[in-house]
Amino acid sequence: MTLGGIIIAVVLIGIFVSFFSTRDRLPASTYVGDIDVSALSINEAITRTSRLLLSPVALRYQTSIIQMHPADIDYQVNDVVLQLQLDKIIKGQQGLDKLPQFVLHNSPDTHINVPYQYSVDKLNQFLSTLANQYDRKPTPPQPNAKDLSLTAGRNGVLLNTSESEKLLLNALQSGSSRFVDLPVDTIPIGSRTISSLGDLIKQRLAQFPGGTAGVFVKDLKTGQEFSLNSDVAFSAQGWLKIAIAVDAIRVLSPTADSPTVQQLGAMVTSGANASANDFLGAIGQGDAQAGASQLNDMLKRMGLVSTFLAQPYDQTSTPLQVITPGNSRTDVSTSPDALAQSTPAEISVMLEMLEQCRNNGGALMLAFKGEFTPAKCELALNTLGQNNANILVAASSPGATVIQRQSWDANNHGDAALVRSPGGAYILTVMLHSNSTLNWSDTSQVINDIARAAYGYFNNGQIPAQAPALNAPPPQ
Repeated sequence: MTLGGIIIAVVLIGIFVSFFSTRDRLPASTYVGDIDVSALSINEAITRTSRLLLSPVALRYQTSIIQMHPADIDYQVNDVVLQLQLDKIIKGQQGLDKLPQFVLHNSPDTHINVPYQYSVDKLNQFLSTLANQYDRKPTPPQPNAKDLSLTAGRNGVLLNTSESEKLLLNALQSGSSRFVDLPVDTIPIGSRTISSLGDLIKQRLAQFPGGTAGVFVKDLKTGQEFSLNSDVAFSAQGWLKIAIAVDAIRVLSPTADSPTVQQLGAMVTSGANASANDFLGAIGQGDAQAGASQLNDMLKRMGLVSTFLAQPYDQTSTPLQVITPGNSRTDVSTSPDALAQSTPAEISVMLEMLEQCRNNGGALMLAFKGEFTPAKCELALNTLGQNNANILVAASSPGATVIQRQSWDANNHGDAALVRSPGGAYILTVMLHSNSTLNWSDTSQVINDIARAAYGYFNNGQIPAQAPALNAPPPQ
């Protein structure tokens, strides 16, 4: 035999020896899950698989790291099933027909799934315990009556247990990826609602003892409202002068530069009863009582069923009793003036209607076809805006256009305002009532503080400085 033949024979013998000596070991590119068990015996493969898969799994719940041991849920590799699977692979490579693949190192990749078992109940209990420890309920904005601020709320978090179970079982079958970023659902505190502002207002009003407060706030962009006794009737001689100005502009159709508008502005600013009666006479074509009746008709057409002026101001006769939903409440009593009444909600609706009409929308132009136009509503608001006394809501709304009308007597102090602030337009109406004489320095500060809180709510928490105490004005 030639030297070349001897070399070939030696190589062939070596190949056969190697082939037959490795028939009891797993072929190259054999994986249990993602664990490489190539060239291992069955026992070695089982040992390696179990060692890796029974090591702890690291879990992350947001910023918290938790270790879970497979034994916590009775997780085990099923050695019996795995041995049968590996034995089948080995037997499949022992035939001589596999020799060419062996020689060419051309064994195909072989992947088998990890056979395992675990306690479903213990896994559920583990995830439930985890959720109880780390889940967090949402926290809404909290009112702080000391500085009239709303502390930021916090979103809640909730472990997604169904998705967590899938990810955890996947990690338990992996020898290399033993880390799970737990899926956590966010429970939003929701879009900031006006109810949080309402809670703040209630806290501030808790410092107004012995009286009844009516408050109405409306976000003119979202339509969200806060209401506290807003459908209760209060004395409203000052607020009814808003209605008189509006009805005068509707009926008399003055131009912006007419003497009538100037006189209306003076009436709104001074609150003079004589001026109000003059306009009632003009509305009623010389009859002030007829003007009052016509004014009440307009209010009813607006849907303001608890707002009325029973007769002209400063009459010696006692006005007839007018029964309305607002003054029929038996649970809240404010002893409203029999002459002039309204509710915080209804006087707010009037201001909102004018603002909508100014912007060529709302109900006024539908209910009063041809009688109200955007130009007339703009004129009405501008006329009301001549009331430039820097008090109450206006004093606590820096940088805002405030169209307001105060209304007060010895037992009732209130303000109704349309506020166009940098952060949004809103309506704010407040009325404070007591059976005893009110202290103006106290009530004006309450209303100012409510206005500051509202301004802060609509303007990213920017609370205006506290307005100074003001001298008490005459009844309006």
